[in-house]
Amino acid sequence: MLLTILVACGNKGNETKTSQNSASAIQQESNLILAQIYQDKAFKSDDIGRIRWLADGSGYTAIEDSVQK
Repeated sequence: MLLTILVACGNKGNETKTSQNSASAIQQESNLILAQIYQDKAFKSDDIGRIRWLADGSGYTAIEDSVQK
């Protein structure tokens, strides 16, 4: 009975370390993703042009250059 309790207590410490390692890994991954977005501009899209929402919020308009000259 005593051995079982000691084993259970010993495992709890390992779970805490595993949980801390997981949280640290998630934090590092989050920092990497933020760096990719804001510093490296890895997810930058093409310019979408001149788009404006309509006053009533029902949609938007886009002004584009004509293909004909």
